[in-house]
Amino acid sequence: MSHGYQDQLCLELRSRDGRREFSGGCGFTDSSPRSETYGVFGGPGDDEFAYGPVSASVAAVVATRPGHPPVRITPIPISGFKQAAAAFVYRLPDHSAQWIFTGEDASGAQAKLGVR
Repeated sequence: MSHGYQDQLCLELRSRDGRREFSGGCGFTDSSPRSETYGVFGGPGDDEFAYGPVSASVAAVVATRPGHPPVRITPIPISGFKQAAAAFVYRLPDHSAQWIFTGEDASGAQAKLGVR
């Protein structure tokens, strides 16, 4: 994670050693100027990954797609960014554009993804 253009939050998917960048994006906000709160980006090989930042109120991210059981993703804590407390990363099992990601708080109620 880093601060990008005009102080936007940026995320990059990198190799384990951090030397190779596979993809990245900036924004992830539901406030003005609005952008998508998560993105689907390329990874190593032909894999695609969904990832995005979450606030402290998000305890889990749920990935859903018609015909598949929901997948609960535990966000990865991060520090040093007041805009985000954690980020989620999920390798898509297929190249379907039908995957939807939603946030839940600790009680299971809906919580917004992205940063404000």
